[in-house]
Amino acid sequence: MVLGGPGAGKSTFLKRIGLEALKGKNGGFNHSCIPVLIELRGFNNREIDIEKAIAEEFRVCGFPNHAEQTEKLLKAGKLLVLLDGR
Repeated sequence: MVLGGPGAGKSTFLKRIGLEALKGKNGGFNHSCIPVLIELRGFNNREIDIEKAIAEEFRVCGFPNHAEQTEKLLKAGKLLVLLDGR
């Protein structure tokens, strides 16, 4: 959990965590864990379907079979889900 006042850089920090998760030891990219940033401000009800939100992010990025891939990656523990509570 990252806490701080408005403008303190919480969202920027979460994005940085996501980018760092992709880096390999020598600065190259390592995709053993796929970071997914979900902005919670986009949800206007109390029930949030995180799996559906992740699948939508994958769809936007052009993942083939985004819903099936989301379920598979979640079950395999291959996602780093970053929730931005703005």
